[in-house]
Amino acid sequence: LEAAGVKALFVTVDAPQLGRREKDMRNKFTQQGSDVQTGDEDEGEVDRSQGATRAISSYIDPGLCWDDVPWLKSITSMKVLLKGVQCAEDAVMAYKAGLAGCVLSNH
Repeated sequence: LEAAGVKALFVTVDAPQLGRREKDMRNKFTQQGSDVQTGDEDEGEVDRSQGATRAISSYIDPGLCWDDVPWLKSITSMKVLLKGVQCAEDAVMAYKAGLAGCVLSNH
């Protein structure tokens, strides 16, 4: 990503699972082309039977925590920001963790 000119990494922290998107479920969303994580579809690990929500949710780690911030910062030279911080205390923690910024959001 950095070689492509991407300047920052936004990490979404407010939704360990996407909302129920009935339109995608009715349309039986399936992704055409390559998977985000190669090989998962071949191994049957990604359930797309309930639409985009289920497929995308399979890539979300609900175990993400503040202890992961140093690692995230260590693997890239891009700015790392949090999206979905819910309270002022978390915004302060993001600042103390050395993150480039945060987006307060409750959708």
